Amino acid sequence: MGMERNRQVSHPYPYLLYTEGGMPMTITEITELTESGQKTTEEKLMLLKKIRANLMEELHCRQQVIDQVDYMIYELKTERKKDGTGGI
Repeated sequence: MGMERNRQVSHPYPYLLYTEGGMPMTITEITELTESGQKTTEEKLMLLKKIRANLMEELHCRQQVIDQVDYMIYELKTERKKDGTGGI
């Protein structure tokens, strides 16, 4: 498969697998890849663990952004209350 090719091409979501044409693989395509007889069980596990680890990292990054936005909302609400204009 094109895992080596994936490393050479910059994609917006590096944790996903990409088809030969550069399109992100669907979960169905990933399932078909792991169910095919082309890879050993150990290779399939390593591949899925890598995808999962990268997804968790993306989730962590997104959570940090959400936390920052939540804090900005909190600051604006606090500022509004001090000005006497009410909450959001």
